[in-house]
Amino acid sequence: MKRQRSADSDGEPSAGRSDLVTFNVGGKIYQVLREPTLSLHPNSLLTQLAEDKQDDKEIFVEGDQDLFKYVLAYHRDRKIILPPTISMAAVQQELKRFNLDAKSEEMVLDEAYLPFMLKQIDQLAANQQKLLQDQKKQVAAAHLMNITAQALMEKVVKGKGGSINISFDDLRNGCHVTTMQRLFQCFDHKQFQESMTAWATSIGYQATFWSHGKDPMSDASTPGLTGPLPLSSQTMVSLTPVA
Repeated sequence: MKRQRSADSDGEPSAGRSDLVTFNVGGKIYQVLREPTLSLHPNSLLTQLAEDKQDDKEIFVEGDQDLFKYVLAYHRDRKIILPPTISMAAVQQELKRFNLDAKSEEMVLDEAYLPFMLKQIDQLAANQQKLLQDQKKQVAAAHLMNITAQALMEKVVKGKGGSINISFDDLRNGCHVTTMQRLFQCFDHKQFQESMTAWATSIGYQATFWSHGKDPMSDASTPGLTGPLPLSSQTMVSLTPVA
């Protein structure tokens, strides 16, 4: 049954009540007009709660504070435009909570969101691809570092305490050439240098990284070991004893 608003002799709302109703939904505040928003739906629980309230204090409502705005949208427009991220079934359930029954044609998806969602999907795919590439580089760098450290340690054991150089030939002696080529094509240069430097320091050596068998790199910002696969005789890493 429709509940009648209390009114004075001129048919206006009773004194002491504004035409603005405040709902507290789980701590989130919503405000809505009695006229025409609530009055369009006389059987709505929100309308009945507002009519029963004799002052302007907020009305506490049990409901989903994120979906409540769609309930108010239906009160205003008799239509709800939903983004693809919102469940239509969840909104319908929320409407029923407040004694509202929206027809399927009154709930439509906002097509403006579709290009945005497609862009987001493409970006996620690109990020995932980059993540996989980064992981591949890190694994290659770790593997290359282990091979290099093993070759260097063999020379340290056999050496007489001077500087030690490692070339591509030294590395492929303990690893198939195809494997080495794949490692050099994708390894993370920075991680390789940082790991090798830390390892060399731990055994009392200073590591120097060479580029294409020429002078050692002096610019710390240069990734090092860049470009195509090094020639067999090119020195990759030099170890110098720390005095």
